[in-house]
Amino acid sequence: LHTLLSKPGPGVKGFALLAEEVPVAFLLLKRPPVLPAWADENSATLHALQVDHRAQGKGYGKTCLQALPEVARQAWPEIKGLE
Repeated sequence: LHTLLSKPGPGVKGFALLAEEVPVAFLLLKRPPVLPAWADENSATLHALQVDHRAQGKGYGKTCLQALPEVARQAWPEIKGLE
């Protein structure tokens, strides 16, 4: 959340997974122009996947990773891959 608040911009998006309207997991995606040096310029990169410690072991991390390709496509249709 600090990254989103301190450096808002078109290259960073945060997503929260809600369970009964309560946030249980969070992930951060980046794309150009804020990609790490090692990333392909046509990709988005995953950062900061976190699951609340009270909600761990319930499959929320797996759910986030399974939803990630579609979420990334909806957010940035021009992205060709995920890293």
